[in-house]
Amino acid sequence: MEQTKFLLDEQALPESWYNLVPDLPFVLEPPLNPATREPVGPEAFAPIFPQEIIRQEVTAESHVPIPDEVREI
Repeated sequence: MEQTKFLLDEQALPESWYNLVPDLPFVLEPPLNPATREPVGPEAFAPIFPQEIIRQEVTAESHVPIPDEVREI
């Protein structure tokens, strides 16, 4: 039977997540406004998402730190 659940002790919990976008061999197209079908920037998501989530989604960093508050939970 294949193992599908892994339990990590606290010392093994990751401190960052890997963002594969900077390593892709192509550039992703920007998201489109569903009404106008025009490209939108990060500011378009501000009414929906917290600023930190938007920053994580648009970053060019390969490793994005997981906030301590999230890791503690």
